[in-house]
Amino acid sequence: MNTTSITTRTPGGAPRSRRRTYGLMATGAALLALGLTANTAVAAEAKAPTRGFKACYDLDCRKRIREGKEFNANGDYGISRISIENVGRNDISISFTGTGGGGGGCGGTPPLDCTINGVEVDAWDVEGNTAMFRFNP
Repeated sequence: MNTTSITTRTPGGAPRSRRRTYGLMATGAALLALGLTANTAVAAEAKAPTRGFKACYDLDCRKRIREGKEFNANGDYGISRISIENVGRNDISISFTGTGGGGGGCGGTPPLDCTINGVEVDAWDVEGNTAMFRFNP
């Protein structure tokens, strides 16, 4: 809940302090008044490029990526998010979240060469829990 203090004046001119508390209902009403919903705000945030992965936003990049990293995609090819699930000398696996909420992935022994929703994914040069990845639509 948000609390706001407001100073007003009485009819005689003396200052009068008031406090107003706004809960989630007021916030929701404000969003509806603007024609927005919470889902719209979340969707807009999810579409923004992930810090450090701006070059990969269009799924056309080459980058060394560590296991456990995730980054947003622009939604082309039906992919909104990529997750690097595992990077090791014997296995590399990635998954994706689709723009419609579904998903999938691919994996295998390095060097990895697979295709997800029309995007070629290559991974090689494993060093610890990192590898070079190339995404090519």
